[in-house]
Amino acid sequence: MVLRAYYTDLELLKSFQRGTGAPNQTLYNTLYSIGFLDKDGEDEGRWDAAGAADGGDVYALNRYGATLVRYGFGVSPGT
Repeated sequence: MVLRAYYTDLELLKSFQRGTGAPNQTLYNTLYSIGFLDKDGEDEGRWDAAGAADGGDVYALNRYGATLVRYGFGVSPGT
């Protein structure tokens, strides 16, 4: 799994908190597809005057992500 991701993307898992991927939605979609995050619902967000939403999929660190953070980076995962 680690070989399928960029190291700089994996470093974001160190400070990851459960929630939406905005503004990193695409990045979190990638970490989800690799297997480090689980989708935990959706948040439609708030719409601004331009019609753009700040919501998106809600993600949670799964056991693989937590294991990488704890043993790969030596940090206690935040979930």
